[in-house]
Amino acid sequence: MKKLGKIGLQLLFFVVVFGAGFWWFFPRQEAVDYGVVLMTRAAAHRGVKLTVRGATMGEGLVPHWRVEDIEGRSPLFSVRGTAVEARWLPLDSLISGSLALSLTWGNGGLDAFGKHLAWDGGEAHMEMTPGILRCAGLDLRGSVQARGDLTVDLAGARIRTAQMRISVPGDLDPVLGGAAMFLPLQKESEGLWHLTREDDHGTPQS
Repeated sequence: MKKLGKIGLQLLFFVVVFGAGFWWFFPRQEAVDYGVVLMTRAAAHRGVKLTVRGATMGEGLVPHWRVEDIEGRSPLFSVRGTAVEARWLPLDSLISGSLALSLTWGNGGLDAFGKHLAWDGGEAHMEMTPGILRCAGLDLRGSVQARGDLTVDLAGARIRTAQMRISVPGDLDPVLGGAAMFLPLQKESEGLWHLTREDDHGTPQS
């Protein structure tokens, strides 16, 4: 029994050392650069030209990534952001069986329908499984505000579920009014909207 325990400790030591060595010498920046290339290609497939002027992976045992000067353009809109930082949450990932991330971002803006929407920053808890992105506790701050939860079907490029409250200056109501043609947006009052959708278990939707 003691011999078996000794072998187990030696095996554990080997795994820890091997894992630490792999993590230490892993080409992190090359992996980040490749990730940016994949994101750019995926965006182009959806008709969006995505540019990223800086992407890095932080040091430490828990991976975290930072992307700076992001811009996306399409015939319908353009969106810009100063910085987005994602931090891996290992315990949450283990519990949920997904890739769990803590996401924070700086100021940015969206131009659509001849109007400009701006925000000062925000945060969200994200969980990713193949084809599905869940965003919980989203908090977008600034002249444009949004709070709530959202689930997106990445394969179908559609919103699966949503419970969000959105606030914008009154003169930006036409922007959300236009977006309501293809998003489940409902107006409560001037400048106050709700993005709401119940899970339809795969029924086609916009």
